[in-house]
Amino acid sequence: MGRSYAAVVHLGLDPSVVFHADGYQDGARTMPDQFAEGNYLAVPMLQWIGLTLDERNAREEDTAPYPRMLRWLRGT
Repeated sequence: MGRSYAAVVHLGLDPSVVFHADGYQDGARTMPDQFAEGNYLAVPMLQWIGLTLDERNAREEDTAPYPRMLRWLRGT
């Protein structure tokens, strides 16, 4: 879900492309609003595996925070 949102932002698409009414076991209806309000539920895990940074860590690294991705795929 976190990478999906980052992808639509990166591509300049409307989040409803991914978070349509029938997606995520009908849980997608509120997801665009949650993301728009900055409630990025997946960021701690994405940061832990090295894909993105939260606001604080991005400031320390002088880079953009989530939804900007440092990389899209987890390394080995």
